[in-house]
Amino acid sequence: MGARQAKNILSFFFTFFMVRLFAICKTFSQQVTNVKRSTIFRVVVLTVVLFFLIPHCAAAWPTSAQWIPIYKNALILEDDNNDAQGSRNIVSGAAHSAAFVFNDGQYIYFRLRLDKSPEGTGGQGYLQSFGWGVQFDTNLNAADYEWLLMVDGIAKDEKVELWHNSVQGTVGDPGDKAETLEASIPLLGNYQITAADTSFNGDQDYFLDWRFPYDTLKQVTGITDSSPLRFFFGSSSSANSLTESGGDLVGASDLYTGFSDYVSPFGTRPTTGTVRFVQNLAGTGDVTAVCAGDTLYIRVDDDDRNYNPTGVNTLPVTLDAPSGDSETTTLMETGVNTGIFTGSIVSEAGMPASSDGTLQVMPGETVTVTYIDTIDGSIPPLQNQPRTDTLTINPPVIAITKTVSSASADTGETINYTISIENSACGEAWLTYLSDVIPAGFTYVPGSTTGFITADPSITGSQLTWNGAWTVPPYSTVTVSFSATVGGGVAGTHYNTASLSGPNVPVTCTGPTAPVTITAPLIELTKAVNKAAANPGEELIYSVHYRNTGNGAAQALFIVDTIPLYTTYVAGSLQRGAADAQYGDPANIVFTDLQEDSDGGSVQDNTVVFIINNIAPDDGVPDSGDDEGKVYFKVRIE
Repeated sequence: MGARQAKNILSFFFTFFMVRLFAICKTFSQQVTNVKRSTIFRVVVLTVVLFFLIPHCAAAWPTSAQWIPIYKNALILEDDNNDAQGSRNIVSGAAHSAAFVFNDGQYIYFRLRLDKSPEGTGGQGYLQSFGWGVQFDTNLNAADYEWLLMVDGIAKDEKVELWHNSVQGTVGDPGDKAETLEASIPLLGNYQITAADTSFNGDQDYFLDWRFPYDTLKQVTGITDSSPLRFFFGSSSSANSLTESGGDLVGASDLYTGFSDYVSPFGTRPTTGTVRFVQNLAGTGDVTAVCAGDTLYIRVDDDDRNYNPTGVNTLPVTLDAPSGDSETTTLMETGVNTGIFTGSIVSEAGMPASSDGTLQVMPGETVTVTYIDTIDGSIPPLQNQPRTDTLTINPPVIAITKTVSSASADTGETINYTISIENSACGEAWLTYLSDVIPAGFTYVPGSTTGFITADPSITGSQLTWNGAWTVPPYSTVTVSFSATVGGGVAGTHYNTASLSGPNVPVTCTGPTAPVTITAPLIELTKAVNKAAANPGEELIYSVHYRNTGNGAAQALFIVDTIPLYTTYVAGSLQRGAADAQYGDPANIVFTDLQEDSDGGSVQDNTVVFIINNIAPDDGVPDSGDDEGKVYFKVRIE
C-alpha cells in the first residue's frame, strides 16, 4: 500500500468518525433539558477537532529559514550532482547545501537535497526501497564514526533508526556496518518530502527530512548540548551503513575527507565566545567601572549560541562579587540571527542577598561576569570554557578632619571635639573602626558622644576607640562629637590624631590636628638659707623662691615648710617679698604668726605655712614681676 493510499484510508476513517460523532451529539442534546444544546454540541466537536490537530501542531517541522546548512572546510557542503541515480542522488551547489540540520530541543532534524522524489513503494510504501542517513563522529577521530541515524525505506516496517558502530572495521570507511540497533521510531510522522528550491539536473529537486527525539539521542549516545560533532551524509542500499555501491556518499568516499566541519548538536558552527561589560542593551561601548546602584550591562558574542536562526535566542551569565553575592541573569539576542546577546542587572551597595535579582556589592571591589562557552572555535573544539570580564565598583574617597570648640582652655575646663568624615565619591563607605588619641591629662566625658555614633568608646590610656558598622553615603559628610575635661599640669598647646578604617576604606588619619592651648600654672620652688654653718644660739634665715613658669595664673599657692630639728622658730619672723628682695626690706610684707587672722602666714605645730594668692603667668623675665617672689622665716639654733 502506498503513502497516498494510507492517507486516503485515514481520511475515510476520520470522516466516518465525525459523522457518527455528530449523530451521537444530536441524540444526546435532545435528551438534555435546560441546557443550550448548541453549546454542548460545539464543545464536543471542538474537543474532537483539537484531538486531531494538536499532535500535528506540537510537532511542527522547521521552516525553510530555520534549516542550518552543513559546511565542510568553511564552505557549503557540496556533492557531485551526477554520481548516483534518482532519489539516491544527493545534489547541491555553491549556494545550496547538500545537507541541513536543525534542533528545537525536542527533535533533531536532518535534511538531504535529492535529485528525485524519494516517495515510493518501499516496505510500507512511504519511501523507495533505499536508505538515507548521517553518520556521527563523537570522539573527535576522523578514522571512524560512532553512530548512524538512518532513514530505512527498505525494511517491511519503515523506520528512523539509531545504530551504534561499536566495532570499528576498515579505518576511514563510511561503509563499515554499524552492529547494534539502539533505538528506532516509526517513519510515519517523522519524515516529510517537500519540493526543493533547485532543479540541478533539469527537473525538480526534493528535500527528504527526518527527525529523531533529541533526548533519546543524548541518552543513547552520551552526547550533551555542547558536544562537538561532525557529520557524514549519504544514501545507501543498506539500512545500517552508507556505501557507494547503490548509494551516494556526499563530498567524499572516505571519512577523513568527507566529515563536515564541527557543529554543535544544535547545528551551529563553533565559535569562541566573548563576554564584556558594556554601556547599554544595544551592546555598545566598553565599561570598566561603575557606581554601586548603577545598572550593569553585559554583552556576549557567540554565533554558535544562535540555535534558532529565525528567532531570538537566550543564554545565561553569572555575576560574582567578592563580598559574597552571586546572581545569574539571562541575556537575550539583540535580534534575529545576530549571535550577539545583551542583558542587565541592577546593583546596590549592601550585604549579599543571593538570587534576589539584584547584585549586592561593596564599593571598591571588582565584580566578575562569567559566561560558559559551551563549545568554542578551537580545532577540535573545547567545551565549557569560562569566559570572563571584570568591572570595578567605584570606591569611596574619604577625608577625615577634626576641630575643637575652643583654641584655648583652662585647667578643669571641658572642651568639645568634632570629627568630620567626608565621602567625595559615588561609592558608599563602610566603616568599622574609629579612633581618637586625646592629649595626655585630658579625660573623656562619659555619655558625651553624639552624631552618627552615640555609644561611648572603649578607652585605653588616652586612646578612645569606637567599633561598629556604619556607612557614609556617597557625596556626603557625617560627624561625631565628644567632650573632654582638661586635667591639671598640662599647660601648653596640645594636638590629637583621629583615624578610621573599614572593609572598603583603608586606614585614614587626620595627623596632629585640633590644637588647643591650655593655660595652667606651673610652680617652681627653690629653698635657701643665709649661712652655710652656724653655732648654737645663732639665727638662720630661710627663704623659698617661688616662680610660676606656666601660662596660667595660680589662684592660691600653699607653701608649707617644717622647722628643722634642733632649731626654734623665731616668733614674728614671717615675711614675703619680691623675687629680688632681701629679708627685712621695707617693702616686704610681714605676717603675724596667727592662723586665724588669715594674713597669709602662720606657724602651726612646728610648721610654717604661707598662702600666696593670684600668682601671674610667667612673664619671661627672671626675678621680676608678679609671677614670682620669696617668703622668709627665721630659726635659732639650740
